[in-house]
Amino acid sequence: MLKDFEYQNFLFLFLELEEELEAQIRAEEESMLSMMNPEEREEYIRARNEERARQRLIAEREREKREEELQAALAETKRMAALRAAEIMAKELQKRSTNSMYAELKDLVTEQKVSRAFTYSYFSLLQFLSSDSTE
Repeated sequence: MLKDFEYQNFLFLFLELEEELEAQIRAEEESMLSMMNPEEREEYIRARNEERARQRLIAEREREKREEELQAALAETKRMAALRAAEIMAKELQKRSTNSMYAELKDLVTEQKVSRAFTYSYFSLLQFLSSDSTE
């Protein structure tokens, strides 16, 4: 693995070489253009400009496509987060409901002296009704 300093040197050398190559290509192109007659030169420059415009258009389309994909991924992530939040809230509500039913059971047994069989059937009915309402 390259160290940070080595990576920076490599990157610097790569950029220098790229600039040198571009300068060499420009010089060769200028030399070639100077040897052409004016009509050929105009045709070459027009074709070169059309190619550059086509490349810019392709790059722009690719950028727009990537942006759309990112937006779709973001929307999907938000949707999944909302679903997960809804699941967590449902579990919390169910937990609170269970806790409140347990507290109610405790009150019935201790304070009102209701039999265990009655409380069992009562809370079974409550759970049945609450499961029907959530579906």
